[in-house]
Amino acid sequence: MTTRNRIKARQFGRATSQWSRADERDYQDNLAALRFERRGEIDALARKLARQAGAIAAFRVCYRTNEPARESVS
Repeated sequence: MTTRNRIKARQFGRATSQWSRADERDYQDNLAALRFERRGEIDALARKLARQAGAIAAFRVCYRTNEPARESVS
């Protein structure tokens, strides 16, 4: 799944993008297809994260620990 080659309007400047509305639509369509194909895996991972968050909360209540000031994200 790649974007198609289209003739791009020439734009100048640092903040300009050559990403067209059609490119965005294609990207969103591809993303939706991937999400649909992998929805089982995504749901399983979401359930796993919810279980882990519950276990961490229970651990903190049990051992009376406060939430750290900043959680590390891995």
